[in-house]
Amino acid sequence: MKYSKFNSIISIGKKFSLLYNALSDKYIILRGKANEDIERCGADELRMENNILFEQLIDIQGIVGDSIDETLIVKNIIEDTDSDNSFYHLHINPTLDCNFRCWYCYENHKIGSKMSPNMVNYVQKYIENTIEQRQSIKTFILAFFGGEPLMYFNDVAKPIIDYVCTICKSRNIDIQTHFTSNGYLLNEDILDFLRDKDVSFQITLDGCKDEHNKTRFNRNGTGSYDRIISNVKKLAQLNKYVVLRINYTSANIFNISNILNDLADLSEEYRNNITIDFQRVWQDVEAKSNSDVNKSLDHNIRIFINHGFKVTSHKNLSHVSDSCYGDKHNHCLINYNGDVFNCTARDFVTENRSGYLTADGTIIWDNDFMARRMTSKYSKPVCHNCRIAPLCGGGCRQKAIEDIDNNQCTLYYSEKDIDQIILSRFEYSFLSKD
Repeated sequence: MKYSKFNSIISIGKKFSLLYNALSDKYIILRGKANEDIERCGADELRMENNILFEQLIDIQGIVGDSIDETLIVKNIIEDTDSDNSFYHLHINPTLDCNFRCWYCYENHKIGSKMSPNMVNYVQKYIENTIEQRQSIKTFILAFFGGEPLMYFNDVAKPIIDYVCTICKSRNIDIQTHFTSNGYLLNEDILDFLRDKDVSFQITLDGCKDEHNKTRFNRNGTGSYDRIISNVKKLAQLNKYVVLRINYTSANIFNISNILNDLADLSEEYRNNITIDFQRVWQDVEAKSNSDVNKSLDHNIRIFINHGFKVTSHKNLSHVSDSCYGDKHNHCLINYNGDVFNCTARDFVTENRSGYLTADGTIIWDNDFMARRMTSKYSKPVCHNCRIAPLCGGGCRQKAIEDIDNNQCTLYYSEKDIDQIILSRFEYSFLSKD
């Protein structure tokens, strides 16, 4: 027997330590000399010295058989998760234009860009070809990105949704629709169209009302916060699932809990339809390193949970068992002009594309790029012995391929960062319990 290489032991007080195993995602609390027993004894010897602790470690996979290849187990989990053929995930960019100009947006917006009627037809052909060729598909996920995907809704999103619903219904395939949107352009006509559909949204706020309106305002200078909050509540009351992404910075984090005042009139039933997702604006370097910012983030997570909301954040890693759609084999994004991409978090310029859509509904792939991309995840030797590899997996495929020639951690985590990730996960597991 041997100790798992995915064990971490972290002090959580004068008398206690947390032993966490990232592969099983389980933990035990060590007290007294238990920590010393583990440091002093090998796995087999521990059975004789402290059989209760030995059995606890067996239970959380903190001790495994000598023949167990834990690296291979993680690789297999990654492959099984990312090659699931029971679904297909298609992203569409109806436009790269947007009704806002947020300072942190990574995209180069193209004013007036719009998917043409011909390209809509090519997309529909691609959907039909995909469903015909992949008989194992049980669920088709149609997602709209951009730019702002609610722009030109009747010309682009609506006919594609109608087409997918028709073809999937005829083949008994479930259809899920998702919009990553700023939420401002949502109106009653769109809500009526989506009312009977399995649809979800990710909608972003840039802090509470005062902070948000400094970043996201209309051309006439009026703020957008009130309308976006109203639309979030309308969706929740229609039993549509909403990820309310709160982009935090060192400037807005300390007042973010004020958002709760504007959601206070939602009943518990409708709050269950909203997940709060805290994400740091990556350009704000201070927000990453400032201890007061991190403490405020943890404080806000607790407050939102205590008010009945599900909460996630960048601290809760899940690149392996719940990986990004961009990591999946059965995923692509079709831009308004027919360029094809795998990742939605990079600028949509032609030199970044991984293929392009033809008039007959076929994607011509850059096969060399795709082969390198699909083998990039968890490929670094430094990742194989990292104690949180079963959570991180070496980062997503996009980050992995961009950093593939560097044998340092793709996400540049320090040992202190790893400890904090584990402690945050431990704390969140308690806060999230009913």
